[in-house]
Amino acid sequence: MKVQLYMAMSLDGVIALPEGSEEFLSHQNWQTFCEAVAEHRCFVVGRKTFEAVSAWTGPYNFDSFHDVTKIVVSRKNTGMSKPGYNFVSSPEDALRVAQTRGHSSLVVTGGGELNNAFLQRDLVDNLVVNIEPVVVGAGIRLFGDTGTLVRLQFIDTKLLPEGILQVRYAVMRGEQEREAHRA
Repeated sequence: MKVQLYMAMSLDGVIALPEGSEEFLSHQNWQTFCEAVAEHRCFVVGRKTFEAVSAWTGPYNFDSFHDVTKIVVSRKNTGMSKPGYNFVSSPEDALRVAQTRGHSSLVVTGGGELNNAFLQRDLVDNLVVNIEPVVVGAGIRLFGDTGTLVRLQFIDTKLLPEGILQVRYAVMRGEQEREAHRA
């Protein structure tokens, strides 16, 4: 199972304001996220992100995705349900649901705690990060407080509309990481 972590953030690494709002993120970021979902046909979010996005109106809502496997990870997975969503309690459970549904890849799209959980368990293959041209100052960080050293290999960058810089990295593992450390 290929796992792509796909996130939008401010230049200072914030993915949401302290109360969970993402109002500083642009329409362009939502559009590129929709393209990633269309490619992978499966995405995973954390409970807090699910609840925040569920409150949005119009096209900016996970309900707008059809024929897509939608997985919500929550440690407090006590009776949560909503038609069209799969609720699980761990990243490993999310991968099992995706595999059971026939997916060979998926997109993980936050929040910070979920990103951290996937990264700490060495479940991420590559990262796509869209950097908005804004400094927010305080809020939820891309990986929370990981305390985990993860070496990345640069793939490419692309300048998107609205001045958004998209950066792609592969997660280095095993021999790749040892070779990079020696160089």
